[in-house]
Amino acid sequence: SEEYLKLAEEGFEKVAEHNPGNFILWFRWGQLCIFAGKMNKDIDRFYLGLEKFEKAAACEPDHPLLMIKWGEAQMLLGSNLEDLDYLREAEIKIAKSLEANPEDAENWYVYGMCYSEYGRYFGDENYYFQAIEKFQYGLNKNNSNLLLWYGMALAHFAIGELRADPQMIEKSAQFCGRALEHAGHAFPQFWNDWGVALLKLGELTGERKHIIDALEKFEHAID
Repeated sequence: SEEYLKLAEEGFEKVAEHNPGNFILWFRWGQLCIFAGKMNKDIDRFYLGLEKFEKAAACEPDHPLLMIKWGEAQMLLGSNLEDLDYLREAEIKIAKSLEANPEDAENWYVYGMCYSEYGRYFGDENYYFQAIEKFQYGLNKNNSNLLLWYGMALAHFAIGELRADPQMIEKSAQFCGRALEHAGHAFPQFWNDWGVALLKLGELTGERKHIIDALEKFEHAID
């Protein structure tokens, strides 16, 4: 809702007038801008979010929560713009957050996705294998984290596409299933990607059953 977004920003602006040294103000404002940027595919919102994170960093440098969210935002921007510099800056911030908070499984998901973006940028499966290592490390911390299972699915699918390897694609499909087990079956994107993996598996193996299974997953996504 643009109306509520506008009201939220007006509130942040008023707080900034009276308390410009408030870390939480700039951090939450930055999060709002990044969220709006993702929802509306608005790159300018991403830039605004990064500006707010910079002001938050002036209040509390190297705050672990700021580092991970800032790094994730730069990773998404780097992915959208195909900008390697943003990806490298993202990696530095994510690693810094993990140094301070290595037990947070979700941070390992963001770290893994950063390496997946490297893999996509360079077309190099070695980065995807490094991403899998990060996801697996996070799963060792918390094996019920749905994002980590989803990250595993995406990385295996990418390797399977690069190699035209049905075994890697099959693993990707299995990981999609694991992600949905922990997601309460409520994420249409997971169902869609599961269908895409099965469709690819059918193409590579020539087995009709995978295509039928893929149709079922797509129907779940539509529902």
